Amino acid sequence: MSYQELDGMSQKLERAAPHGQMLVIVGVAMVALVAMVGLVIDGGFAWSENRATQNGVDAAAHAGAIVILEDHIGDPQTDGDVWDAMEAVATVNGVLLEEAEYTTWEGVSLGIPVTDGGSGPIPDDAQGVRAIGAREHETFFMQVVGIDDVTVRNDATSVTGPANPANLLPVSVPVNVTSCDGQNKAEISDDLWLEGVLYVFPLCGNPTTESGGSYGWIDWYDSGGAPEIWEQVCDPNPPTIHMPGWYEVIQSGNVNPAKLEDCFNDNWAGKLIQIPLFDDKCITEPPAGEACTQPGSPQWYHFPAYAVILLDWAYINGTNDVCNVNNNGATSCLVGTFVDAVFEGSVGGEWTDSPTSPSQGYTVQLID
Repeated sequence: MSYQELDGMSQKLERAAPHGQMLVIVGVAMVALVAMVGLVIDGGFAWSENRATQNGVDAAAHAGAIVILEDHIGDPQTDGDVWDAMEAVATVNGVLLEEAEYTTWEGVSLGIPVTDGGSGPIPDDAQGVRAIGAREHETFFMQVVGIDDVTVRNDATSVTGPANPANLLPVSVPVNVTSCDGQNKAEISDDLWLEGVLYVFPLCGNPTTESGGSYGWIDWYDSGGAPEIWEQVCDPNPPTIHMPGWYEVIQSGNVNPAKLEDCFNDNWAGKLIQIPLFDDKCITEPPAGEACTQPGSPQWYHFPAYAVILLDWAYINGTNDVCNVNNNGATSCLVGTFVDAVFEGSVGGEWTDSPTSPSQGYTVQLID
């Protein structure tokens, strides 16, 4: 091969080289572009999968808390039943249940795992479960850079416990049937309110003896007096109540403005209401778990339960024949059917005694 031929070939190679480099650059750029597009598309899909995973884990935790509640209210369940319920719901939602543990009503771990196949009892102080679950999905474009699948992992905590009634109104009556003595003073019998009976619940004043009871209007927040009381009847916003327990009851005299009667009847006539029942009262708050040692004109009432009442009508604004049964002197009253006594506490409370009636108010709540 002559020198001229070699020189011509060299020049051809030099002219071709840039074209080869461009192909490499374009190839690398295409991979990067596909990776970026894949990041957007697969990232968006992963975000959607994260939401689906969270929903599945939420549902699994909720299912576990329901089994704990069932066990508490008298339908015996095992540790394994809790796991099975959680796993079944997780599977339906396409989530792999990896682990679970029991918690308190505040969602604090008890350090006790929920066991797959366990036959032992549910821990007595368990009021919730924390679930950890995962969901795996294939990628679309990210496979170009070697990422074939992505695992999304989430956790959720659901708790169960007594439910604070939204229809809790700020007036309390004794656990025993009450009448008035003709001078608008309370007379307390030994009889309990009976289910299914229509009663006139007289709102009598203080009895002539300290051992008796009376009704009490409740200023929940010790700040508003009578106006707050009727506002709490119009739009209840009661504080957290744990039953049984001692609570301060501020009696604002004979609270009988037309506004209060209107709030009762406009909002609650023909509906179920709940009011605290009391079985003891005290001048000062007794120590936790102890009975009153200072009976007298009370500020503190002991609430063991709620009364569930189907309210017919409230007669509060002045003397009327409905309340003044047999000339008992009552100037105000609630008329309604006694439905049940509910022995329960409030959302976020520890277990109370096992319920004794179907209207026991418990709830299951997702908290995390």
